[in-house]
Amino acid sequence: MTQDMEISTFQASLKTLERGIAELSNSDTDPQNYFRTFTEKIVSVLGTGGAAWMITDSGDLLFTAHINLSAAGLEQGGSQEQVLRYALSRVLENQEPVVLPARQGSNIHDGGLGSAAANHSDHALLFIPIVDRRHLRGLFLLIAPPDIDTRAIRGFLDYISGLCGWAGYYLQGQRNKKLETQLSRTDRIRQYISALHCSLQPSRVCYALANYGQELLGVFRCMAGTYSSKGKFRLESVSGLESVAVKSNFIKSIAEIAAHVCRNDKVLLVDNPEAVKQAGQESDDLITAARLYMLQAGTVVMGIFPIRWEQYVVGL
Repeated sequence: MTQDMEISTFQASLKTLERGIAELSNSDTDPQNYFRTFTEKIVSVLGTGGAAWMITDSGDLLFTAHINLSAAGLEQGGSQEQVLRYALSRVLENQEPVVLPARQGSNIHDGGLGSAAANHSDHALLFIPIVDRRHLRGLFLLIAPPDIDTRAIRGFLDYISGLCGWAGYYLQGQRNKKLETQLSRTDRIRQYISALHCSLQPSRVCYALANYGQELLGVFRCMAGTYSSKGKFRLESVSGLESVAVKSNFIKSIAEIAAHVCRNDKVLLVDNPEAVKQAGQESDDLITAARLYMLQAGTVVMGIFPIRWEQYVVGL
């Protein structure tokens, strides 16, 4: 194959790669599969290995995909694991690419790391931020082939940065879908509030409260009941269970606990049900009773919240 033919073949593969990344970024695939495929596609054409990280909503760096990190000693416990950490921290700090040429070469894109992150491998390392609307959403690492011409790194970087732009586009689309889901849930919450206000029947109000509350909070089970001026609690509805279950002994035990909470007029939050197995727990203690119920119910966290009207507790 002549040199011109090789160049033409490579250019065609670049166009195919860009089309593939664009199609992937417009798909409905989940983020884990997206970044695995994203990394595989780029590495198959342009690299020896690579990896991708996502930035979570809490700001943590989530390792999402990786291929052949050992080629440059970047795997966990590898000879250049510290180099990886230095480069990632610099991209997180500056949101600018970091390029570490092979065999400790110098480059203007090293982010100022200098000898602190000297790359001793035969592969240039390109760390590229994934950004959407000027917000850092992830990072991509490409371990370049060992024979890449150092003079071509700038163009190489620009091309891969363009592909990472598609990843930013994908993540923005995911955020938009998440927002649409939240807005949809908000509409259902409005319906729930209307249901609470349009009925004078406590049982119907409690049914709406339990079932919409379960959806809103994303919990395993939600219950609602009424508390009378005479100090009597009645469990009216349990989400996810048949109405007959309200009369079961299993449900009656939590109803007794709920009645105590209403009388105390204080929120009860309980976790660590296994603690009830420890010696020295009082059997008539409210927390102990709640933990005994949680062991039966198979739950790990439980909250009981009184519902007040003016200065009176009217339900739970």
